[in-house]
Amino acid sequence: MTDQQQKNNETADQMFHGVPLNDIPNLFQAPPTLKDMQDINDVGHTFMIKPFKYDPSNPNLEPEPIHGMGNYFDIWNDDHVHLPCSPFNVMVYSAEERAQFISIILSKMISLALDVGNICSQPPPLLRIGTHRSVTMSQRQAASLLACAFFCLFPHQFNDQISNQHQTYQSINFIHLFRSGSPWKLEKLKCILHYFRRICEDMPKGVLTFRRFALPDVWIPKWTESQKPLCKIHLRKDTTIEDMHGLLQVDFANEFIVRSLQGGGVMNEGIVQEEIRFTICTEMLVSVLICEVMLSNECIFLIGCEQYVTYAGYADTFKAKDNFIDKTPKDSWGRKLSHVVAMDAINYLNPLNQYTIESMSRELIKAYTCFRIPKSMENFMFGVATGKWGCGAFNGDAQLKGMSYQ
Repeated sequence: MTDQQQKNNETADQMFHGVPLNDIPNLFQAPPTLKDMQDINDVGHTFMIKPFKYDPSNPNLEPEPIHGMGNYFDIWNDDHVHLPCSPFNVMVYSAEERAQFISIILSKMISLALDVGNICSQPPPLLRIGTHRSVTMSQRQAASLLACAFFCLFPHQFNDQISNQHQTYQSINFIHLFRSGSPWKLEKLKCILHYFRRICEDMPKGVLTFRRFALPDVWIPKWTESQKPLCKIHLRKDTTIEDMHGLLQVDFANEFIVRSLQGGGVMNEGIVQEEIRFTICTEMLVSVLICEVMLSNECIFLIGCEQYVTYAGYADTFKAKDNFIDKTPKDSWGRKLSHVVAMDAINYLNPLNQYTIESMSRELIKAYTCFRIPKSMENFMFGVATGKWGCGAFNGDAQLKGMSYQ
């Protein structure tokens, strides 16, 4: 023990009662004499390293793994940790794909997240309740924001004008998606990781727009006075909404975009129409970050978002499939001519409630909010691709909803 250490101990002794600290046995005074590792015959002691002896003259000497570096001996039972590299583990990727992800893609994702300030150059604005506002960004900026979400870096967004008990923003962080759960969570994660692989290999150069629209009360039609005829309608069963190119495609949203019932949503267990669309068109997830909860006279437009992967199945049969090259043409801003509108239906716990004037009026206003043609677009009208909006978990009547669309 050095003189300085002894002096420090004596000073410390003056602050306590009892025997001086120097009278207490100290490990440094008489280090224990240990058997060499190779001489230990204790079945209850497992060495993960080869026999090793510390040499003070060579402090940088590092222990070697018990089976040598680069050699893996698998044990999969109740007495050992189940390592992710075990052949008994459920693998999302092959060894080659895992190596590529760890060595190349993950590092690029980290760079995208760390460089978010330079890539975005300013925070994107929030699309708040009651506003008619848009934000346009590059696909690289969206990728940087999504990389931050992947690493769960975003603080929770609050609306200071509303009590914390009734928050109107949700978290975009991927933490719930990473937690164990149903097999289809793994399939969703495969789609999202495929997106990151694609953009890390070849960053898309396009543009995206997220637009919130709130219908003013004075614009609500007087339905009983309307003389407009019903629109043309085309019905079919052999296709999906996302395959109806050149039309305004409907996203069957929750009032909180991509958050469904019973803790679902794309970031958790949900995997029906909206969650599937946001999974295969991953850039749509940016709307979760910037959009506040929707009111009955509001909708959110997602313009230019690209599809990166195909899928099979629905709900608990959902499976990620193949790489998808989205050949949708672009407008003069560089956005894919893909226009999606997020519209939320009423959740009817009692299905009979949907036949009231109040409920039917609400759904009519929501549909009109989403489908009305702005004066600036009257010469560029296009149809709407939709399905049984609000007729699944929300217990809607498909025929009644069909009249709302008309």
